[in-house]
Amino acid sequence: MNQVNDHHLPFPFPGRTELSIRGQSREAVMVAELATSVIEIFQCASYRNGFDPDQPLVLRFDNPSVQSYCLQNYQVPLELIQVEYGTGKVTGIALLAPNPYPGSMIQAFSGLSSVILAAPGFVAQHNIEVQHSYITLKSLNHAKQA
Repeated sequence: MNQVNDHHLPFPFPGRTELSIRGQSREAVMVAELATSVIEIFQCASYRNGFDPDQPLVLRFDNPSVQSYCLQNYQVPLELIQVEYGTGKVTGIALLAPNPYPGSMIQAFSGLSSVILAAPGFVAQHNIEVQHSYITLKSLNHAKQA
C-alpha cells in the first residue's frame, strides 16, 4: 500500500470487483480495484503515479442520481469509461490529460452506475465501444471504511 499523507487514503483501495466487458466481438473478465465510498471516489486518482494496465479502478456509485465528484491532482493520463445506470451500456469514453492541481478541475458524475479509470490503451485492448459495449460488476469484497 502507498500512503501519501495524513489526508489521503492509502491505495490501492482494498475493495475488488469482477469486471465483465461484453462487446460485439468478444468478452473479457478481470479483477479490478473498487472504490465505493464517497471519500474513495473523491480521492480515486489523486497522487497516483500510474495505473496497472491489467487492473483498472472502478468507481461504483450507490446513488446514481446524486453527483459524485473526483479526478483532481493526478499525474498521469487516464482513460475514462462511463457506464449507464440500469443497462450497463458504455455511454462515454475519454482520454484525460494529467491534472496535477488539487480542487481546480473536479469532475462531477451523475446518472451512471460506474466510471472506470484505466491506463491508456485499455479501451483499445478490450475493444470497448460507446453504445456497443456492456460492462457488469460482481463484487468480490469491500473493506468498510472507519
